[in-house]
Amino acid sequence: NLETPVSFENVKTYTTTAGIDALLRAGVDTVSLGGRAFTTGSSASIAGTMATLKQRSMQWLGIGESQSEQKKMVKYTKNDMSFGVFAVSDVSDFEFGIKTRYQYMARVREPDFFETITKASKKVDTLAVVVHTVPKTKHSYRDELLARRLIDAGATLVVYYGSSAVFDMETYRSGRIIYSLGDFVTGIGTQKSGLLVQASL
Repeated sequence: NLETPVSFENVKTYTTTAGIDALLRAGVDTVSLGGRAFTTGSSASIAGTMATLKQRSMQWLGIGESQSEQKKMVKYTKNDMSFGVFAVSDVSDFEFGIKTRYQYMARVREPDFFETITKASKKVDTLAVVVHTVPKTKHSYRDELLARRLIDAGATLVVYYGSSAVFDMETYRSGRIIYSLGDFVTGIGTQKSGLLVQASL
Protein backbone atom coordinates (compact mmCIF):
# COMPACT_ATOMS: atom_id res chain seq x y z
CA ASN A 1 0.00 0.00 0.00
CA LEU A 2 1.28 3.42 -1.01
CA GLU A 3 -0.28 5.50 1.77
CA THR A 4 0.08 8.95 0.21
CA PRO A 5 0.41 10.39 -3.32
CA VAL A 6 3.57 11.53 -5.00
CA SER A 7 2.83 15.17 -4.38
CA PHE A 8 4.03 18.39 -5.93
CA GLU A 9 2.01 20.40 -3.44
CA ASN A 10 2.81 21.83 -0.03
CA VAL A 11 1.35 19.00 2.06
CA LYS A 12 2.51 17.49 5.36
CA THR A 13 2.85 13.86 4.26
CA TYR A 14 3.59 12.64 0.78
CA THR A 15 5.59 10.08 -1.16
CA THR A 16 8.60 11.23 -3.15
CA THR A 17 9.74 10.00 -6.55
CA ALA A 18 12.94 8.89 -4.77
CA GLY A 19 10.75 6.71 -2.53
CA ILE A 20 9.17 5.08 -5.58
CA ASP A 21 12.62 4.43 -7.06
CA ALA A 22 13.74 2.87 -3.76
CA LEU A 23 10.76 0.47 -3.86
CA LEU A 24 11.69 -0.55 -7.40
CA ARG A 25 15.30 -1.21 -6.42
CA ALA A 26 14.03 -3.37 -3.53
CA GLY A 27 12.03 -5.48 -5.99
CA VAL A 28 8.54 -4.02 -5.42
CA ASP A 29 6.79 -3.79 -8.79
CA THR A 30 3.12 -3.39 -7.76
CA VAL A 31 1.48 -1.11 -5.17
CA SER A 32 -2.05 -0.56 -3.90
CA LEU A 33 -3.39 2.99 -4.13
CA GLY A 34 -6.70 2.34 -2.37
CA GLY A 35 -5.93 3.85 1.03
CA ARG A 36 -7.95 6.62 2.64
CA ALA A 37 -5.09 9.13 2.83
CA PHE A 38 -4.25 8.50 -0.82
CA THR A 39 -7.71 8.64 -2.38
CA THR A 40 -8.72 11.82 -0.58
CA GLY A 41 -5.81 13.70 -2.13
CA SER A 42 -6.24 16.19 -4.94
CA SER A 43 -6.99 14.94 -8.44
CA ALA A 44 -3.71 16.47 -9.62
CA SER A 45 -1.59 14.61 -7.05
CA ILE A 46 -3.36 11.30 -7.75
CA ALA A 47 -2.96 11.71 -11.52
CA GLY A 48 0.67 12.69 -10.96
CA THR A 49 1.27 9.54 -8.93
CA MET A 50 -0.21 7.28 -11.61
CA ALA A 51 1.90 9.05 -14.25
CA THR A 52 5.04 8.59 -12.12
CA LEU A 53 4.33 4.87 -11.71
CA LYS A 54 3.54 4.47 -15.39
CA GLN A 55 6.85 6.12 -16.36
CA ARG A 56 8.65 3.52 -14.26
CA SER A 57 6.58 0.57 -15.56
CA MET A 58 5.27 0.00 -12.04
CA GLN A 59 1.77 -1.46 -11.67
CA TRP A 60 -0.92 -0.30 -9.24
CA LEU A 61 -4.22 -1.57 -7.91
CA GLY A 62 -7.29 -0.22 -6.12
CA ILE A 63 -7.95 2.83 -8.29
CA GLY A 64 -7.80 3.58 -11.99
CA GLU A 65 -8.17 6.24 -14.61
CA SER A 66 -11.58 4.82 -15.58
CA GLN A 67 -14.38 2.74 -14.08
CA SER A 68 -13.15 -0.44 -15.77
CA GLU A 69 -9.54 0.10 -14.71
CA GLN A 70 -10.47 0.52 -11.03
CA LYS A 71 -11.39 -3.18 -10.94
CA LYS A 72 -8.30 -4.49 -12.68
CA MET A 73 -6.35 -7.46 -11.38
CA VAL A 74 -2.58 -7.73 -11.68
CA LYS A 75 -1.60 -11.19 -12.88
CA TYR A 76 1.73 -12.97 -12.53
CA THR A 77 2.64 -16.25 -14.25
CA LYS A 78 5.57 -18.51 -13.34
CA ASN A 79 6.19 -22.21 -13.96
CA ASP A 80 2.76 -22.59 -15.55
CA MET A 81 1.09 -21.21 -12.38
CA SER A 82 -0.84 -17.94 -12.31
CA PHE A 83 -1.24 -15.61 -9.33
CA GLY A 84 -3.61 -12.65 -9.28
CA VAL A 85 -3.83 -9.66 -6.92
CA PHE A 86 -6.90 -7.48 -6.48
CA ALA A 87 -7.15 -4.42 -4.18
CA VAL A 88 -10.29 -2.88 -2.71
CA SER A 89 -11.40 -0.38 -0.04
CA ASP A 90 -13.79 -1.21 2.79
CA VAL A 91 -13.91 2.39 4.05
CA SER A 92 -17.34 4.03 3.95
CA ASP A 93 -17.97 7.62 2.88
CA PHE A 94 -18.73 8.42 6.53
CA GLU A 95 -15.38 6.96 7.63
CA PHE A 96 -13.59 8.98 4.95
CA GLY A 97 -14.84 12.01 6.88
CA ILE A 98 -15.06 14.19 3.79
CA LYS A 99 -17.60 15.04 1.13
CA THR A 100 -15.54 13.93 -1.86
CA ARG A 101 -13.13 11.15 -2.72
CA TYR A 102 -11.49 9.87 -5.89
CA GLN A 103 -14.24 8.52 -8.15
CA TYR A 104 -12.54 5.57 -9.86
CA MET A 105 -11.90 3.47 -6.78
CA ALA A 106 -12.62 -0.24 -6.15
CA ARG A 107 -14.97 -0.58 -3.17
CA VAL A 108 -16.52 -3.49 -1.29
CA ARG A 109 -19.85 -1.67 -1.31
CA GLU A 110 -20.18 -1.82 -5.11
CA PRO A 111 -23.19 -4.00 -6.06
CA ASP A 112 -21.17 -6.37 -8.28
CA PHE A 113 -18.06 -6.57 -6.10
CA PHE A 114 -18.23 -10.25 -5.10
CA GLU A 115 -19.15 -11.20 -8.64
CA THR A 116 -16.00 -9.38 -9.77
CA ILE A 117 -13.92 -11.42 -7.30
CA THR A 118 -15.44 -14.70 -8.51
CA LYS A 119 -14.73 -13.80 -12.15
CA ALA A 120 -11.15 -12.82 -11.29
CA SER A 121 -10.56 -16.07 -9.37
CA LYS A 122 -11.49 -18.12 -12.44
CA LYS A 123 -8.72 -16.46 -14.47
CA VAL A 124 -5.88 -17.47 -12.12
CA ASP A 125 -4.78 -20.44 -10.02
CA THR A 126 -4.44 -18.33 -6.87
CA LEU A 127 -6.08 -14.99 -6.05
CA ALA A 128 -5.03 -12.57 -3.30
CA VAL A 129 -7.36 -9.75 -2.27
CA VAL A 130 -5.85 -6.77 -0.45
CA VAL A 131 -8.41 -4.83 1.63
CA HIS A 132 -7.99 -1.31 3.02
CA THR A 133 -9.82 -0.52 6.27
CA VAL A 134 -9.82 2.28 8.85
CA PRO A 135 -7.10 2.10 11.55
CA LYS A 136 -8.02 0.04 14.60
CA THR A 137 -6.38 -1.80 17.51
CA LYS A 138 -7.61 -5.28 16.53
CA HIS A 139 -9.57 -6.80 13.69
CA SER A 140 -13.35 -6.45 13.80
CA TYR A 141 -16.19 -8.92 13.38
CA ARG A 142 -16.96 -7.22 10.07
CA ASP A 143 -13.38 -7.93 8.94
CA GLU A 144 -13.91 -11.62 9.69
CA LEU A 145 -17.21 -11.80 7.82
CA LEU A 146 -15.84 -9.94 4.80
CA ALA A 147 -12.65 -12.02 4.61
CA ARG A 148 -14.56 -15.29 4.79
CA ARG A 149 -17.03 -14.11 2.18
CA LEU A 150 -14.11 -13.19 -0.10
CA ILE A 151 -12.70 -16.71 0.27
CA ASP A 152 -16.13 -18.17 -0.42
CA ALA A 153 -16.20 -16.01 -3.58
CA GLY A 154 -12.88 -17.46 -4.79
CA ALA A 155 -10.00 -15.69 -3.02
CA THR A 156 -7.13 -17.81 -1.69
CA LEU A 157 -5.45 -15.11 0.42
CA VAL A 158 -6.98 -12.01 2.05
CA VAL A 159 -4.68 -9.33 3.47
CA TYR A 160 -5.90 -6.27 5.37
CA TYR A 161 -4.05 -3.00 5.74
CA GLY A 162 -4.80 0.39 7.27
CA SER A 163 -3.62 -0.27 10.85
CA SER A 164 -0.03 0.22 12.00
CA ALA A 165 0.01 -2.77 14.35
CA VAL A 166 0.45 -6.44 13.42
CA PHE A 167 -2.77 -8.44 13.95
CA ASP A 168 -3.55 -12.14 13.98
CA MET A 169 -3.90 -14.58 11.09
CA GLU A 170 -6.52 -17.22 10.38
CA THR A 171 -7.10 -20.22 8.15
CA TYR A 172 -10.63 -20.43 6.76
CA ARG A 173 -11.51 -23.42 4.58
CA SER A 174 -8.78 -23.50 1.93
CA GLY A 175 -7.84 -19.84 2.35
CA ARG A 176 -5.63 -17.73 4.59
CA ILE A 177 -6.55 -14.40 6.21
CA ILE A 178 -4.02 -11.84 7.49
CA TYR A 179 -5.79 -9.13 9.46
CA SER A 180 -2.90 -6.63 9.43
CA LEU A 181 0.76 -6.69 8.42
CA GLY A 182 1.49 -3.42 10.23
CA ASP A 183 3.82 -0.84 8.66
CA PHE A 184 6.60 -1.83 6.28
CA VAL A 185 8.23 1.62 6.15
CA THR A 186 6.93 4.67 7.98
CA GLY A 187 8.19 8.15 8.73
CA ILE A 188 5.38 9.11 11.09
CA GLY A 189 4.00 7.85 14.38
CA THR A 190 5.59 5.60 16.99
CA GLN A 191 4.40 2.18 15.82
CA LYS A 192 7.26 0.44 14.04
CA SER A 193 6.11 -3.18 13.75
CA GLY A 194 5.53 -4.89 10.45
CA LEU A 195 5.64 -8.24 8.68
CA LEU A 196 6.49 -9.47 5.22
CA VAL A 197 4.58 -12.49 3.95
CA GLN A 198 5.84 -15.00 1.41
CA ALA A 199 3.05 -16.86 -0.34
CA SER A 200 4.05 -20.20 -1.88
CA LEU A 201 1.92 -21.45 -4.78
